[in-house]
Amino acid sequence: IMAQSVMGIGSGTLGVTRAYVAEVSPKKLRTRYLAYLAMTRDAGFTITPFFGSALSYYFTKDDGEDANVVNGKFFKLDQYTSPAFLLFLFCVAELFMVVFFLEHRRREVMPRLTRKISSRLKVTKQPPAAVVMGQAKTVLDMSVIDVTIWGVVALNVISKGALSTYETLGVKLAEEVFGIPSTTVGVTIGICGVIGVLLLLNFKYISKCFTDVQL
Repeated sequence: IMAQSVMGIGSGTLGVTRAYVAEVSPKKLRTRYLAYLAMTRDAGFTITPFFGSALSYYFTKDDGEDANVVNGKFFKLDQYTSPAFLLFLFCVAELFMVVFFLEHRRREVMPRLTRKISSRLKVTKQPPAAVVMGQAKTVLDMSVIDVTIWGVVALNVISKGALSTYETLGVKLAEEVFGIPSTTVGVTIGICGVIGVLLLLNFKYISKCFTDVQL
């Protein structure tokens, strides 16, 4: 349960990356770039099952017992820990790229709605009603905006943990009811992910046939 909660909190970064891409990309290319972002996420979902299946196969005998186990001084590599260590290395590499390569940029062109609000502020000297409502104090001296943010974070933790539980149960169901090995399930999920990634790779051409609302 703790692991699912931590994963739910960390998954909030996906919304931040979407907001960042929407902020720095031109309006005409925003849908395409968001599709590329989704492709990157789905590529991770596609690649990791292949790696996990390969590691599980390497560290497992035909009877399901551990094989080729590596016992280090501070770690142990087996069919359960090896995928975790692999993802840990991926996270370290991602953190390195975020720190040294990610640039904080903002579009210089101010959105039309913001210009209207700014001109209204110059005339009336009063903030819009929505701003006043968002700054209103609630429980524990927190503003409405703060309460909303924390509520969304809590909802994300709960829903993400439940979703991951169903994903895990789906693999278990395939193993126990249909007799499908876990490695086969991983490969099947990976193939479905590849199909999705290929669709997102061609989003440049798909976006020419539909509007943003339709997509």
